[in-house]
Amino acid sequence: MTGMMGGMEPHRLSRTVILLGLPMAFMIEQPERASDVQAGFLAGILGALKAYAKVCELEPASRSPFLDHMLDLQKSGELEAFYRKACAPAP
Repeated sequence: MTGMMGGMEPHRLSRTVILLGLPMAFMIEQPERASDVQAGFLAGILGALKAYAKVCELEPASRSPFLDHMLDLQKSGELEAFYRKACAPAP
């Protein structure tokens, strides 16, 4: 089962470590923004996308349509707005 992330199943543990570790690093490096949970998780997403891009360079068969879309949003400068909208509290 590959789930939402697509073909990245062999790298699941790595993704989890990145997604959990980078927000913590963000909070340590920028304690004044530690209460901005969305910014912390966005830092995790950016780090995960960087790692994903590197994995795809080494293993092109590991591509994921979902993560490719996130990379496209990042390249166009729309990722943060997309993320904040997706995580906004329901009205």
